[in-house]
Amino acid sequence: MYLEHWDLPAKPFETAPDARYYYRSATHESALAQLQYAATNRLGAALLWGPPGSGKTLVLDMVRSSLDQNMFYTVNLSMAAETPDELLYALLSGLGETELSPMRGQVLVTAMHKRIDEWLEAIRSSGRYTVLFIDEAHVLRDRKSLEAVRVILNPPPGSERSLTVILSGQEDVAGRVSRFTPLDERIEIRAPLDPLTGDEANAYLLHRIEMAGGKRGIFTRMGAREVAKAGNYLPGPMNKVAEMCLVTAAAAGLDRIGPDVVSAVMEDMKTDRKKTTAPDGGGTDGE
Repeated sequence: MYLEHWDLPAKPFETAPDARYYYRSATHESALAQLQYAATNRLGAALLWGPPGSGKTLVLDMVRSSLDQNMFYTVNLSMAAETPDELLYALLSGLGETELSPMRGQVLVTAMHKRIDEWLEAIRSSGRYTVLFIDEAHVLRDRKSLEAVRVILNPPPGSERSLTVILSGQEDVAGRVSRFTPLDERIEIRAPLDPLTGDEANAYLLHRIEMAGGKRGIFTRMGAREVAKAGNYLPGPMNKVAEMCLVTAAAAGLDRIGPDVVSAVMEDMKTDRKKTTAPDGGGTDGE
């Protein structure tokens, strides 16, 4: 295993979000602070967006973990479908509903909204405030789905606000929301995630290795720079490239990872992509 070769107690570049590896870049710290502000000050809605692999899900995890569970009730939705009904059913399930949420397709939208309001009021009466996190929000493509989010944000007449919604998705979600004025008007915080700077990217790689129990010096300065470029200065893609560099260099018996290793890894990854996207009959094993 490459872990033994590099004297690493754990894998430093796993792609699954893990708060232990959170790196305090300027863009991530700014987004985290803004979303924490939105939740703790009970604003209506906030929007987080960025390219795939920019760290959106990890930022949401950090916001959730920072909220006092005695004061806040959090609901976490990762959208797998774009229909308004699916959104409402998922929210009901997250709130704890056991009667209506399993009855997909059999309950009127008005009945679901009424039940959501009842749950939110019950949570508020218990002394907690609800924060709804909607990850993969770019899946909400049509106006009806965005309208469903807007309606959720509206408290019943005469009631206090009992819900903050934090939407997170790829870059196109920002444009889609901005074109739907009824929801756009309720977005009080907008937090884009940008790629890391060159210095941050190098520090990010060192940070991941150190958090995994490793030592400095695995990547040369030029090697780290090439990993950052290959990953477009985004944490997710950089993790994939760096992981393969560790595997490749360990197999070759190298004690440092320089730009030549990164180039070889990128060539292998390009070849693998060609195999998986080749048409049938193209002589490859990709499908």
